[in-house]
Amino acid sequence: MSFKYLFSPIKLGPVEIKNRIVMSNHETGFGFFSSGLPEDKYIEYLKARAKGGCGLIIAGVCVIHHSCASFGNEEPLSPAGLAPRLRKLADAVHQYGTKIFLQLVHLGKESDSTLKLKPLISFSPIPSFSTRERPKVLSEEEIQELIDGFGGYARAAREGGFDGVELHGSHGYLIQQSWSNWGNQRTDKWGEQMAFSTAVLERVRSEVDNSKMSVGFRISSDDLHPGGMDNEKMQEVAKKLEATGKVDFLNCSAGSQFGHYTLVIGPCYVPLGMFVPFHGLIRGAVEKTPIFASVRINDPVQAEKILEDGHADLVVMTRGQIADPELANKAQAGKLEDIRHCIACVQGCINRVFRELSITCTQNAAVGREGSSELKPADKKKKVVVVGGGPAGLEAARVAAERGHQVVLFEKEKELGGQINTIKRVPERDEFSEIVRWRKFQLDKLGAKILLGKNADAPAILAENPDAVVVATGSRPVEPSFKFKDRKKIKNQVEALWDTDSLGNHVVIVDYIFKQQGITLADHLTGIGKKVDMVTPVYMPGVLLGFTEIPIMLMRCFTKGVNFILNNNIKEFSDGKVTYFNHFDKREGEIEGVDSVVMIEANTQNDELFWGLKGKVKELYRIGDAASPRDLLQAVREGFDVGREI
Repeated sequence: MSFKYLFSPIKLGPVEIKNRIVMSNHETGFGFFSSGLPEDKYIEYLKARAKGGCGLIIAGVCVIHHSCASFGNEEPLSPAGLAPRLRKLADAVHQYGTKIFLQLVHLGKESDSTLKLKPLISFSPIPSFSTRERPKVLSEEEIQELIDGFGGYARAAREGGFDGVELHGSHGYLIQQSWSNWGNQRTDKWGEQMAFSTAVLERVRSEVDNSKMSVGFRISSDDLHPGGMDNEKMQEVAKKLEATGKVDFLNCSAGSQFGHYTLVIGPCYVPLGMFVPFHGLIRGAVEKTPIFASVRINDPVQAEKILEDGHADLVVMTRGQIADPELANKAQAGKLEDIRHCIACVQGCINRVFRELSITCTQNAAVGREGSSELKPADKKKKVVVVGGGPAGLEAARVAAERGHQVVLFEKEKELGGQINTIKRVPERDEFSEIVRWRKFQLDKLGAKILLGKNADAPAILAENPDAVVVATGSRPVEPSFKFKDRKKIKNQVEALWDTDSLGNHVVIVDYIFKQQGITLADHLTGIGKKVDMVTPVYMPGVLLGFTEIPIMLMRCFTKGVNFILNNNIKEFSDGKVTYFNHFDKREGEIEGVDSVVMIEANTQNDELFWGLKGKVKELYRIGDAASPRDLLQAVREGFDVGREI
């Protein structure tokens, strides 16, 4: 494909960007901006994306004042202490022709007072969306201190050799609060909508090198808050920012509170490019300010179309470049099939951030380990047999083959994928098939031998005379733990998704895992017209889902009429009747007219082959569900690590 727009340069004020691909600021948990924590991990992480061809990287989270807590309790480095670190980062990125900006942020009342045991702050005493706490109202002196904070860190960006500064005015944070009636109802001069952001902008401009550095804002093209700053109102804000003559770009996102991360850094249930039309309206409202489009843009072809259609001037592809640091280079070289796409599973990135953990990636197990996880050629080439073509086995086979080993992969089914083939039965989760597609493509290129429909036993494996065997044979369902009369009417998740007709019209789901499996099945079955009750012993459906998944899945299920029976366990299923009991007070209830029950229960290891090979091969490994049934993220990670170890 020819990319007319995506790989053309563009100027943001005095700064020329070599292409239109942006990696936006995002919390990593690597601690670069906090005192007492190492710097190398973050530098290596962004360096890999610069080497991969990204045009512009926006670094952060750089909080501008000690009153702000950002997903952690560490004290921020002072501007003077940060500048030398920024210089190292800028030098690492610049060697590949990539430009780097520093995002400056204060969360205001969307911070967390418990992290630093300090009150939230904002312009008016209007409760936080996230915590419902009322913030301390900023005094004149405190507002000036915050403005000085923005200026101080802008100076650090200049001293650190950065190419620009981005002021965070989205996601409900302090600058956005100053623009909005849900954040700013003051009657003094700071109650004027643009007063605070203009003062910050002027102070930042006074600290940067305006002949060499770009300054812009991240904004929401719609704050998604009823009665708040909708797209039409944000068009007016964009016009006012442009009218200052001091804004070189507007990076468009959406939302005004943490809950909106379910959309702006959302799972696969969020449509690709969901907010692009909103960003296009912002672009139409300004005269010449370049506009960035963001949210669920993970494919260069999609990105090119956004630019071609005039919705934006640059595209933010952050998760896409977490999954594949070489995305830009591969696209420019026409190697589109080689791109390892983000699958929007959110297991390794944003969901870990909200647990105050450092990020990784289901698709890319090297994230956060860029400086130490390079795939080097094996010192001794070995014959490696991998048993099982699910995510763990595929990744182990790929990494081993890439390091030069001779790889033979056995898969008992006629199709690679393992549990991925069940997951993608839900149409909204079809992106998970990318786990298989990309690895199969790499294995074919590397000359690995793939044997489908081969249920390999110990003799068949030993006949290959392997130096190493990786057992990735997955897991299998367990038997029901409750009384029942007709076993044929009790299904597991795999059976339910592969044969929905056999379930009948009224289905009871018994969820003992509390993650994606139960709630996504409930959503899917109601979507195809079935009546669904879900019995679960926990207090909230999908309680172990990630932060960005819970809101959207609950919205979908409640809208479709899923009946949740919480704090209960199933006791018996007989003659179309499910009997359940509350595990606190033991009271019983009944559901009549039930056609089938679907058990969502932790599988058990399918590890007999491992024990049968124990002591019979030189190197023997078991990974993924064959070791311990867990999430996709962990399966791929183990495959990667074993492939490196062999």
